[in-house]
Amino acid sequence: MKRNLFGGTLGFVLLAAAGTANAGVILQDLGPSNTQINSAERIGQSFTAEDSFVSFAFSFEEINPSFPNDSLAFSLHDGSGFGGATLFSTNFSLADGFVGFFDFDISSVALAVGQVYTAEVEAPAPGNSPRWGINSTSGNPYAGGEFFSQSSAVVNRDARFRVTPQTVNSVPEPSALLLFGVGLAGLAGYGRRRRSD
Repeated sequence: MKRNLFGGTLGFVLLAAAGTANAGVILQDLGPSNTQINSAERIGQSFTAEDSFVSFAFSFEEINPSFPNDSLAFSLHDGSGFGGATLFSTNFSLADGFVGFFDFDISSVALAVGQVYTAEVEAPAPGNSPRWGINSTSGNPYAGGEFFSQSSAVVNRDARFRVTPQTVNSVPEPSALLLFGVGLAGLAGYGRRRRSD
């Protein structure tokens, strides 16, 4: 009986271990000041990936509402700064009066955990409307990356940003399949022994 109980418990543990775990949300939410996007282009924030599939959000603020509400562009670059390969890009618009985090689902790109990436926001044509800004703060509260303004790293400043793990239906890795198979075999053995008792 003890062997059967042990086999069943082991099977459940191995099945559970085959799942994936997320490191959690990276949140830098301090930000009493803002940086006007069109006057500080190229503007961005680097971060160290803690999960492979994520969404990224900057905190935006409408700072000159009398100007046109032109579209903006978001990009994700490999490495710190803008010299690495562009891994993701999209154009977007914010609603009039918008204030807060705006998320970009970049889970179509598998990030390497522990590697540095840079998120960038800009007006598609430099010098466009000065309507929008991103919130930032001084004091470098996020040690895993740096803030960029006018294409250069800014000492002791970080954007207000958030990186959120996303669940992606991907093809399982061989080790996960092996754990899953061993778990199923343990459950099958438990069932066979239980029937024979």
